[in-house]
Amino acid sequence: MRAIILDDDKRILSQLRAMLDGEVEVLELAESIDEAKSLIDRFDPELVFIEAKLRSLNGLKLLDYYKGESPFEFIVITKSKAYAIEAFQRFALDYVTKPIDKEELLNAVAKFKKNSTDAVSQINHDRVRESNKIALPTQDGFIFVKQSDIIRCEAHGNYTQVYLIEGGKLMITKTLKHYEELLSNGNFFRAHKSHLINLDFVRKFIKGKQSYIETTDGMSIEVSTRKREALLQKLSFSE
Repeated sequence: MRAIILDDDKRILSQLRAMLDGEVEVLELAESIDEAKSLIDRFDPELVFIEAKLRSLNGLKLLDYYKGESPFEFIVITKSKAYAIEAFQRFALDYVTKPIDKEELLNAVAKFKKNSTDAVSQINHDRVRESNKIALPTQDGFIFVKQSDIIRCEAHGNYTQVYLIEGGKLMITKTLKHYEELLSNGNFFRAHKSHLINLDFVRKFIKGKQSYIETTDGMSIEVSTRKREALLQKLSFSE
């Protein structure tokens, strides 16, 4: 998550950067509206922190550069709640009052993260429905891939490693359950608590006391006992 901070108080700029460390990637600090506009044009941040009361200007005048909807979310920093009404009229995500409380600040940032997560989910469901593609979130944005290009997905705690047909792999900050639900209308099967497999890439089924699937990329994946019958039905095969 990339951000720019607009405030004409160097002390506040430094304080905000320290409080946001580890939560937000602060790209640049701006002390004037013109400087902030230049930095936004250059870096295209997702989030901007705007001080409502600059030396002689209302910091929210920054938004006048953008006719209609601004290309970023913004959180207003203010000493006076009097600016809160204008902030929300201009569709601010939230506002934080001075002196800045770190918990209040991070709660505002959490709203942005939730909105971003909801947006990714909506993009994914729309893509799956309309074009058989899903959006995989990366540090810089999204990579759109066809369901048919995914060989398998493997759980790594709250992350998922996605293996692609061309040999690439991506570590995504979503759980395997998220992708199991997202890809439920495709030819994917949760063979094990840690593995979601595209059945188009199953090369071999190995039966025995413990069953395994071998995928075309050479991976042997255990099939849980309770999933074995359902898998065989999916593969249109019965013993």
